[in-house]
Amino acid sequence: MLQIGADLTCQKPTEAAYTPNEDLMIPYLELRLINAFRALHRSDGEIKLSPSCQGLVAFLAVRGPSPRPYVAFRLWPDHPEDQALACLRTTLWRLPRWGEHVFVQADTSTLRLGDSVEVDINRCYVEAATWEDGAAPPPGLEIDRFASDILTDWYDDWALMERERFRQVRLHLLERLSGWATRSGRFTEAIAAALWAVEGGPLRESGYRCLARAHLAEGNVDEAVHHVATYLAELGRSGLPRRLSPAMMELFPGNALRVLAPLAKR
Repeated sequence: MLQIGADLTCQKPTEAAYTPNEDLMIPYLELRLINAFRALHRSDGEIKLSPSCQGLVAFLAVRGPSPRPYVAFRLWPDHPEDQALACLRTTLWRLPRWGEHVFVQADTSTLRLGDSVEVDINRCYVEAATWEDGAAPPPGLEIDRFASDILTDWYDDWALMERERFRQVRLHLLERLSGWATRSGRFTEAIAAALWAVEGGPLRESGYRCLARAHLAEGNVDEAVHHVATYLAELGRSGLPRRLSPAMMELFPGNALRVLAPLAKR
């Protein structure tokens, strides 16, 4: 994992093979939702769950404790209520158990994740929420946890909504991290964070603004102009006006603006 302060590259992280860890602090069960869904057991490694079991534990991971009828409705929206509840009961029965360690704890009315389950995005949300204005990033923040969306190949309505919620959090954190690293003279980290933000939001000017600011602070005007020209081209391909905000334009010296001005008018 890439931590703040290390030399970062702009290559998207890949899922590494799960290696059991004998450290007592490792969670008994773990859900990884960033990028693709994975369920892990402390000793047994990766656990293969059925699609319905994956959907149930992922839903509870992002939505928290929920009433049984609500869970059934969201996971089986095309079924009548009695059939949806029957599907839910079958899914609960199929979930593996290890004594007191379970993926889902259920009572007569409510479902929630088991106490032994750790979810990767929870730490991301905590880090984003606890990063105070004007402070350095939280110690141990791993930038590559914010490089990908969650549940990338899921298209349920609730999954799309949660993916967008996480996307907004991670893009704002990446942009904020880029700005902090630029002000600290850590240009490799600033550029890496900005590139990930641009990849996640290719039509967001704020990401390109972070990228341009980092290159300009390092003295690379040509790099900054190149990326802004790329942004203008993306706007054009999407049928949007090729315009730069005053906040972007004020970053550049006059000679660079003369290069960008014709591109913005096309």
